[in-house]
Amino acid sequence: PGIERGILHPFIELISGLPNISKAAVNQMRPRLEKNPKRLIKSFTRSWLDADRDMATSPENYYSLILNLKVVTECGANGVVGDVLTHHKGWDIDLCKVRHSSICIWSGEADPAAKPSMPAYYQKKIPGHQPLVMGPNEGHVTMLKNYSRRILAKF
Repeated sequence: PGIERGILHPFIELISGLPNISKAAVNQMRPRLEKNPKRLIKSFTRSWLDADRDMATSPENYYSLILNLKVVTECGANGVVGDVLTHHKGWDIDLCKVRHSSICIWSGEADPAAKPSMPAYYQKKIPGHQPLVMGPNEGHVTMLKNYSRRILAKF
């Protein structure tokens, strides 16, 4: 109620809906990563916001992205699928009961995964919160990169 559904990456939707079939897909990812990483990265980032994809695939970040994908697929599919399922299931947290906290929500206004109504909804539900920070034209990845100093300064 009051939240516009974000757009999940197709791979995350597949894992959430069909975890057993997803394990086979993850197991196929590693050989594809070794054989033709450029093609896999292009496919994997196709649904990303342009700014996020450009940042992640820029020369200074491209090899880190490949290394990260190699690390997460190194031990097979169970870890990857388990992480996605844990992240995307309901956590049963009553935000109204969160007390004595200093919570600040940071979100990109252009993030297709978390539409602006989502952080605004959570902002209203968390008592004693700090002001909501919305990055104009920022996506899921670029928000972290471009606001990292400000985010870390809050700690």
